[in-house]
Amino acid sequence: MNSKNEIHPAVLVMETNMLAAIGDKRITAFRDLINDNNRFVLKAYANKQGKNQWNLICSSIDWISVAIRNLHSFPALDSNIDVRVMQIYSLISSIDIVNEAVMQLHRVFLVILLDCSPLKEKNSSSASGSSIKTTMTISKKSEHVLGRIL
Repeated sequence: MNSKNEIHPAVLVMETNMLAAIGDKRITAFRDLINDNNRFVLKAYANKQGKNQWNLICSSIDWISVAIRNLHSFPALDSNIDVRVMQIYSLISSIDIVNEAVMQLHRVFLVILLDCSPLKEKNSSSASGSSIKTTMTISKKSEHVLGRIL
């Protein structure tokens, strides 16, 4: 950064606390958890319903590491507009990579494991039977597993 008052480009897109909360220690702890217990996750997900979910898990964790490291070491925006455009593209791509990797992990661990959707639609109906509003709630199974993980 050129001056002390300049804001880190990643902070412009994400909250400061969010960027600080996701770091190598947390990613390493999650990776250790996955590899712990006599490689249970490897054995359980190498052939889950005829699919190799283990490679997806490893790839997602690796991409989260790469993208988060990129966000933490993101350079100051260049004065050249062409370079700046590519820097912003890299910033947006890193955020998207983290989002997609987390969604893949959620799909593997919660949706497939529990055979349920993370969010369930709940319709409220009037006396005439028409739908008044739809709300999304976390299913009880997902809530239980999330509570144990977090």
